[in-house]
Amino acid sequence: MLYALAACEWVHIAAAMLLFGAGTLPEAFRRHGCGWTARLDVPLSRALFAAALLVLLSDCVWLLLEGGSMGGAWGDMIRSSVLGPVLTDTAFGRLWLARLPLIVAACIIAWRAGASRALAVVATLLLASIALTGHPAMHNGWLGFVHPLNQAAHLLAAGIWLGGLLPLALVLAGSRNSGTDRAPATRALRRFSAFAMIAVLVVLGSGLVNAWLLVGSPSALIATGYGRTLLVKLALVAALVTIALVNRFVLLPSLASRGERALARIERNVTIELALGATVLAVACVLANLPPATM
Repeated sequence: MLYALAACEWVHIAAAMLLFGAGTLPEAFRRHGCGWTARLDVPLSRALFAAALLVLLSDCVWLLLEGGSMGGAWGDMIRSSVLGPVLTDTAFGRLWLARLPLIVAACIIAWRAGASRALAVVATLLLASIALTGHPAMHNGWLGFVHPLNQAAHLLAAGIWLGGLLPLALVLAGSRNSGTDRAPATRALRRFSAFAMIAVLVVLGSGLVNAWLLVGSPSALIATGYGRTLLVKLALVAALVTIALVNRFVLLPSLASRGERALARIERNVTIELALGATVLAVACVLANLPPATM
């Protein structure tokens, strides 16, 4: 059940991050002449609508899995005698009911309008509200406010960074296919780098706070399953940050002199970042279903 929950949460959070990042950044690209054209709206809108549907589907499966976990058997996933109390008597169920209208709204907006301010607002609320589940929701007192707030910042920053890679990849592919002016692609990379650098700092800072709250001591990183899994996540994040730094400080300045070769390497690295980001998120979802090292 643990790995089924982790897989469901992975799909849900990854889709929510894509909805947030890819639904927000194109507007910034348009305003700053970063090569975003109406032609790119079509593939982005399809991706956003698919992401919204995945959020809806995975949310429903998540509810069923929570029912199975509470009842202690796979068959309890579809028993109304179990699902009813999950919805009405648990914090998860009440949050699920509150988020459902937002998810439906995201599906409608993504289908009719694609990337837009309305979608950005709804996607922000959806992604941030995930911080009210799991470990951040287990505290009382001031930690019951601080931990979810920190986790919301963690999720939103990761969403801008990783979810924003899709519109960036579309701009880069469009620039390569045009074979002419690389200035819009360069502006898009600089614009994205500005957002990503801030997002990386927030991800790292909020991640340290999470580690302090859930690990407690350096020795617990080795002595507990939670700590060892966290070390795997940290190693993957370090690789992800390294690639982002290479893109920003090595390949981006060389676009003027190395042209197509540098652009091709950046495109390849963006693909690697997406794969690494998905892997980091998968490990994070496993962590979310393990008992913290502080317990």
